[in-house]
Amino acid sequence: MRSARVRLDGGKPIREVLKSSRITLQEVERRSKDIDPRGKGVSFQLVAFLASEESWGRDTTSPRSAQLIAAALGVPEDRLFASESVRTRKGSA
Repeated sequence: MRSARVRLDGGKPIREVLKSSRITLQEVERRSKDIDPRGKGVSFQLVAFLASEESWGRDTTSPRSAQLIAAALGVPEDRLFASESVRTRKGSA
């Protein structure tokens, strides 16, 4: 089993923070790269998937990505994501 983070309320908290702070998806990507000790950060596409209300929206992400997104937005991680244990097939990570 591995850990995952699940977006809260269909991504609504992420959308609200983006709107209220007037931060673009590209700015979240840039900030996450600045924060990440590895310099990789998260892509603006991932943030869009997690914030989306559309059927193609994504519900889960890695703990690292959730931490970087929350830090880039300047909010506590638990305001945007909840923890979840995910069973993985043998050999997947």
